[in-house]
Amino acid sequence: MMKTTVAMVCVLAAAACSKGGIDGALDKMESFKTQMCACKDVACVDKVDSDMEKWMDSNKDLKGKEPSKAQEERGDKIFDAMRECKDKVKGAAGEAKVAEAMGKMKGFADAMCACKDTACATKVSDEMTAWSQTMAKDAPDTKPTEAQMKEMTEVSTRMGECMQKAMMPADAAGSADATGSAGSAEGSAK
Repeated sequence: MMKTTVAMVCVLAAAACSKGGIDGALDKMESFKTQMCACKDVACVDKVDSDMEKWMDSNKDLKGKEPSKAQEERGDKIFDAMRECKDKVKGAAGEAKVAEAMGKMKGFADAMCACKDTACATKVSDEMTAWSQTMAKDAPDTKPTEAQMKEMTEVSTRMGECMQKAMMPADAAGSADATGSAGSAEGSAK
């Protein structure tokens, strides 16, 4: 991480040579950090990232000096703080998206469990597939926590069981119950 940050500081140093040298570049990065840490949503974070990239791109042709140890350390602190602020906002947004998705999955499971036939189960399954594809595009980097993964697995299992019941012909379900009951009675008679 230190080498990456040092490389960034060197790029920034080159960018700021005519505008206050390395310290000027670090001051500019400090202002980007302040903006990033004031962000409350992902759109703001993305805008600050974009503004910073544009600033760096527009200044990368300039020659710079090697940063001092103190300047490297300052650069590391700035980048660490920016990353922390960015991760905090993106993490909160991701948690909200996962919670929203969980609610939607529970709704699909409830709808599936209310189904009594194949047509209903197919309709719910098709709606869930369309929703899943949209979610994959809208939230590709959203990562659920371990607890959320466990809950999703439980909801998915419940939905699968309900789908299986809904898609099983009524006479097959009756004979499966009868076979299961007969087997139990036979086993207890022994």
